[in-house]
Amino acid sequence: MSYKNSIKCGPNVTDNFNDWIRIYNTNNEYRCHRIIGSGVIKSCEAKDLYPGYDDRYDSVDNEITEFADNCFNKASVSFVSVPIKLKKIGSHCFEKSNITSLTLPDTLEEIGHNNFPKTLNSISIPPLIKDFPIDNLFKCDKITEIKLHKDNTTYKVIDGILYNNDITEIIYCPNGKVGKVIIPDSVKKIGDYCFYNNKKLTAIIIPTSIISIGNYAFNGVQIEKLEIPNSVINIGDGCFWGAKISKKLKLSSKVSTLPKECFNYAEVPYVEYTDKIKNIGDYALSNMKYTQTSNRDILKLQSTVHIGNDAFYEDKNVRIFELFSCLETISKNAFDKTVKNLVVKFFSFTPINIERDAFHGLSENSTLMVPKGTKLIFEKALPWSVFDNVDEMDLESNLVDSQEEVLSVDEYKFRLESVANSIYKVDREYLRNIIQDLSYDYLNVSTDEEYNEALSLIAYNNRFNPPILPNLEVVICRSWESKYRLRILGKSILEYGNVPALDNFIANDKVYNDISSIPFLNTETICLESNLLPLRNNIVVESYFENILSKIQNELLDAEHDVKIAVSWFTNYDLFKTVNELADKGINIEIVINNDLINNGGYCLNFDELISKESVRFYLVEYPHLLHHKFCIIDDKTIINGSYNWTRFSGSNYENIVIIRNDVNAVSAFNDEFERILHQAEYKNIDKMPDNVPERPEYDRSAFKQYITEELDSAAHEISNERDKITILHKASCLNPEYFEKINPSAKKKFADAFRVLEDQSTATKDVIEMIDSCTKVFGNEEQNKIDEIKGKESENLEVNNKKTDIIDIIPGSNHSFENISVSCQLKEKFESTKASSLFLVLDVSGSMDNLYKAGHVHNIAEQVLSVSLTISESKEISLWKFGDRADFVENIGLENIQSVKKVHCEGTGTELNAFVDAASSSINDGSLVIIFTDDDLGSIKKAVLNIKNKSKVFWQIIVYGEHKNISSEISDCSNASLICMDDYASKSNSEINQILLKDYISWKNK
Repeated sequence: MSYKNSIKCGPNVTDNFNDWIRIYNTNNEYRCHRIIGSGVIKSCEAKDLYPGYDDRYDSVDNEITEFADNCFNKASVSFVSVPIKLKKIGSHCFEKSNITSLTLPDTLEEIGHNNFPKTLNSISIPPLIKDFPIDNLFKCDKITEIKLHKDNTTYKVIDGILYNNDITEIIYCPNGKVGKVIIPDSVKKIGDYCFYNNKKLTAIIIPTSIISIGNYAFNGVQIEKLEIPNSVINIGDGCFWGAKISKKLKLSSKVSTLPKECFNYAEVPYVEYTDKIKNIGDYALSNMKYTQTSNRDILKLQSTVHIGNDAFYEDKNVRIFELFSCLETISKNAFDKTVKNLVVKFFSFTPINIERDAFHGLSENSTLMVPKGTKLIFEKALPWSVFDNVDEMDLESNLVDSQEEVLSVDEYKFRLESVANSIYKVDREYLRNIIQDLSYDYLNVSTDEEYNEALSLIAYNNRFNPPILPNLEVVICRSWESKYRLRILGKSILEYGNVPALDNFIANDKVYNDISSIPFLNTETICLESNLLPLRNNIVVESYFENILSKIQNELLDAEHDVKIAVSWFTNYDLFKTVNELADKGINIEIVINNDLINNGGYCLNFDELISKESVRFYLVEYPHLLHHKFCIIDDKTIINGSYNWTRFSGSNYENIVIIRNDVNAVSAFNDEFERILHQAEYKNIDKMPDNVPERPEYDRSAFKQYITEELDSAAHEISNERDKITILHKASCLNPEYFEKINPSAKKKFADAFRVLEDQSTATKDVIEMIDSCTKVFGNEEQNKIDEIKGKESENLEVNNKKTDIIDIIPGSNHSFENISVSCQLKEKFESTKASSLFLVLDVSGSMDNLYKAGHVHNIAEQVLSVSLTISESKEISLWKFGDRADFVENIGLENIQSVKKVHCEGTGTELNAFVDAASSSINDGSLVIIFTDDDLGSIKKAVLNIKNKSKVFWQIIVYGEHKNISSEISDCSNASLICMDDYASKSNSEINQILLKDYISWKNK
C-alpha cells in the first residue's frame, strides 16, 4: 500500500500516512499511520490538538526496538500498536496523548519517566522490567489496579498495589484505587509518592512494622482518617503536601522532624504531638488549613530546635506561638504573612542569634512576649526588635481575653526550666555585644526613667555568673549626676548592707571607687539547678550534684585562653570531644593524668589524637605516686574541683563538683599544685602515649578489670542499638567473666550465640590476615613477624606490659581493633579492601535437602558461615535468602538475631537457583559475596550459571554437602565462582573452616 506522506521519524524509520478523513456528521478528522523501519523512533507526525484530530498508529514495524523520549507525546495520538520486539521506552513518550490502552511487550527491558497519559485505563508491568518509575502513573487516575507479569521477579502485586519482591516496601497504589488498603505487616517502608493523589480510598491501615514513610507519600490524598503508628521514625519531604484529611490525623510520637514542605497546602485536623517536634523544615507548615473548627490557636513548640525558611508562611490557624529555650535557629521568613495581631511568647531570659530575616513579613500589630526583666534586651536585639510590640509576661499564668488563666504546676515548671536553661546555655559573645551597645545609652543618666533602665541593664548583666560584662556598674555610673550616684549608693547600703561603700564615698567623694562592691545579684534570679553563694569581692562559689557532665562541658567551652586539667582517670568521650574542640580553636591545653591500665590499657580514648595538636601539652604520672585529683583551671579565673572523675561511669554515682570564680588565692593555690605535679611527672610534654604501663600489685590489676567491666556494662545500658550493645557486653564478659556474671547474670545466656560469633570473629580476623598476606606477598620479614605475633595472641590480652588488645572497641573515640595491633598500613588497607560491599547467605529449601536439614548440617554450617562472613562484611550483617521453585528474602542477620537462620527449613519444593539470581539481582552490588548452600542439582545450576558469569564483579561461593560433580563441571570456567564441600566440617577447627570458606574469595578479591 502506498501513502501520500512519508516522513522520517528515526535514523531508519518513516512515519507513513494519508490526508485527514472527516468523520461523518462531525467536525472531527482522523488518519491512520504506519511506522516502517527498524531501530529507534524519535518523533511522530501527530498534532498537539485534541479533540478535533485523531492520529492512530495501527501498524508499527516489529523491528522497532526503542521509543525515544517524547516520540508519541502529541495530544491527537489516540492509539499506538506496540511492536513485539520493543526493548526500551524513553521518557514522556505518551504523556500528552489520549491513548486509553497500551500493551507493553514481554521483551521490554527499560522504561523512563512520566510516560502515561491521564486517559490510560490499565497497565501491566512486563517480566524483564527491573526498574519501573512510578511517576509514569501519576496522571493515570482511571487505573484502579496494577498488573504484573507472572515471571517478573523484581516486584509483587497484592490487591492491585505494587510492592518490592520481598514485600518490605509498598511502592505504589494506583490513583483510581477504591476502598480500603490494608498494608501487610511485612512492610517496613511506604515508598516515595506511594499514595500520590489517591482520592477514592476509604481507609489506609498502616501496620506497626512500618519504620519510615517516603517523600510525598500522601501528596494530594483525600481521606477521612489517617493514623501513623508510633513505630514510624521518619517521614519524608512533602509527605502530606496538599492532602485533605477531614476527621483525624495522628502522627507517630517518635517523629521528631517535620521535613521540608511536610504539610504545605494541606487541609488536616489539628496535628497532635507537636510538642515532640525538634525540627521544622522549610515550608513545612506553610499554607496549611485546619479542616475542623478548633479553638487550638496556640502552638506550643516545647522541643523545637530548628525552624526552617517560610516554615509557617501564610499560616492563618495559629494566633499564639510559644517558643522555648531549646530553640537554636529560626531561618528566613519563618512567620511571613501569618495572622494579624500575632503573639510570639519566648520563654527565654536571653535572645538567641538567629537569621536576620527570621521575622521578615510579620503581619501588623505583632507582639513578642518575654520574661520579666528582659524587655530592654530584646528591644535592642535584632531581629527580635522588629516586632511592633515587646511586652513582659508572667510565667505562672496566661492572659486570655483579658482574663488571667492560672497554669497547671507542670506547665509552670516547664516554663521556669526553659528560662533557667536559657541562662545556663547563654551565647555570651552575642549577648556581650548587645549589652555593650545598650550601655552606651546610659553613660549619662539625668532622668528617673533613664536611671531605672540603667539599673535594669546592670541587674540583667549580673544575673549571669560571671557577669557578661565584668564591672559594668563601675563603667556605667562614672559620669552620672550626683543624685543618681547617691541613689545607687543608697541601694547598696540599704538593700545589700554594704556599709564600706559609704565610708569609701565620704573619704573620696567618688561613688565609682567602691561601686564594684554593690552585689546586684537580683533576688529574682532563676537558677533551678545550682546553689549560688554570693561572696565579697565578686567571688562566687557554685556547688552541683546533678548534670555534672554538662556543667563541666559548658565551663570548658567558655574558655578564652587556657585550660589546665589534672584528673586521675579520663575515659569520658563527651569531655574528650569538648577538649578536642578547644584545642582546635587554639586554646592552650595542659593535661596530666595517670599512666595506668584505665587510661592506657587498650580500652582508652585515642589520646594521641589530642597530643598531636599544637596547643596541647600532655603529661603522665606513674605508680607508686599516682594522681588522685579531679580539678581543672580555666583562664586562671575559674576552678572546677570535686569527686567527679572524668569517666563514663561517674555519671551514675553520687558525685559533686564545686565551681569557684574570681578567687585569686584559690586559683594561685591550685596553680601551685598543678605545677608541682607537672614538675614531678614521669612523662613530660609527650608526643605519643607510651606503649607500656608500670607493673602494679595484683590488687590493682583486679580493680582495673572490675572498674572497666562496670563501665562497659553501664555503657551497654545506655545504647539503644542492639548490635553495639552486644559487642560491648561481650567485651565486658571477656575482661572479667566472674565479675561480669555477678553484675549482669542474664547476659551470657541471653546472648550466647552472639558471644560465640564474636569469639569466632577474633579467630577469623587473624585467619583473613594470614590469607591476605599469602595472596599479596608484599610484606618483608619484619612485618611478617608482626603478623605472626598478632595471630598468636589470645582474645583476652591484658598483659601488664602491653596495652594492646584484639577485642573490638566500639565506644566512640576509642581505637578500632586494627589500630590496636602493630601491622603495616599496607596490610590494614588490604584488609579493608578485602571486605565485601554486601553479603548474602542463600539456603536451598528444596525437597532433596530434607535429610541435610534433619541432620542439622544446614544450620550448623550456616552458623559457621555467619561467624566468618561477618568479619569481612562492611555492614556487619548478612542478607538471608531461601530458594526452591521460587526465591524469597528472609531477613537481614546480624549479631542481634543470629538465631533467625533457624527459621529456614526444608519446604519440599523443586530447585531453581536462578530464581534467587533473578530475584536478588538488583540488590547484589559489585563487590558482594554470595554464599549458596545447595545440593548437586544439574538443572538448577545450569540455568543459573550464565547469570553468575555475567555478574563478574560478584563472587559466588557455593557450598555442598555430599555429591557435587555436576556443579563442579558447570562452574569450572567461572572465574568468579568457587565450590567447596563441607562433608567433614565437624572434624575441622574454626581456623580450618575459615580457610576453606574464604581462601578462594580472598584470592579473587586480591587479583
